[in-house]
Amino acid sequence: MNEVAILGAGPSGLMAALAAQELGYTPTIYSRKVKSQIYAAMFLHRALPWVTNLIPDFLVKVVKEGTAEGYAEKVYGDPEHPVSWDKFEEGEVAAWDLRKTYDRLWNLFDHDIIEYDLTVISVKDILNEHEVVFSSIPARALCYRSHIFSCQPIWVHTMYSERLAENESMMWYNGGDQMPWYRYSQIKGHRAWEYSYDPGPDGRYKTVHGKKPLGTNCTCFPDIKRIGRFGKWEKQVLTHHCYEEVRDALLAMREASDARSRHRHRRHAS
Repeated sequence: MNEVAILGAGPSGLMAALAAQELGYTPTIYSRKVKSQIYAAMFLHRALPWVTNLIPDFLVKVVKEGTAEGYAEKVYGDPEHPVSWDKFEEGEVAAWDLRKTYDRLWNLFDHDIIEYDLTVISVKDILNEHEVVFSSIPARALCYRSHIFSCQPIWVHTMYSERLAENESMMWYNGGDQMPWYRYSQIKGHRAWEYSYDPGPDGRYKTVHGKKPLGTNCTCFPDIKRIGRFGKWEKQVLTHHCYEEVRDALLAMREASDARSRHRHRRHAS
């Protein structure tokens, strides 16, 4: 039986593969063999072995305007809705280039990706062939009952300007009344304005529409370990968390296996 399988080859899935490989496993990755599109302005919050430098690629200036209640109202239409407003401070934070990191991960694991149509039925075969399965694909793809997947619509105006690529990178959280968007980001020339409603067409930008996962009561396939924002279907999950969660899970699995071996050895010795 192969030990580790990973569903999905987006940044989250390949960071999971990186964690497995670092611990000596050879991960098998099941996915459409197409690179995921990284829309808007995004960055990686920590260094990863083999694919990033230890020193940050750049710094991101974090700016907050207004109040947490104003921000929650703009994002969710409810000033009492929980938001991460108080979990970060204004100022500069270390950042790594997510697009370059994903390119390096893809080159590293290209030959380990198996072109596969992931369905509720085909996933059962993967579970039978592997000791542990991690999934970074959207959680609703693994749901075979009528579970709830709550989400928040999001519209993003996005553009890239090579002229701004060397400018200061920033994340601007807007809980005020002056601008209609709730977050503006500028990362290495990639700019994005995020809205909770359709702001209408604008010829200057590409508009991307999607849904932010908030939570789910789905319990299908409990043996599959879900990772990533869409895999877990939770908000406030960062991409690098996949690396950390998979590494921790595999270390715990190895420790449990070693403990069982020691127990058997003591039993036979007695």
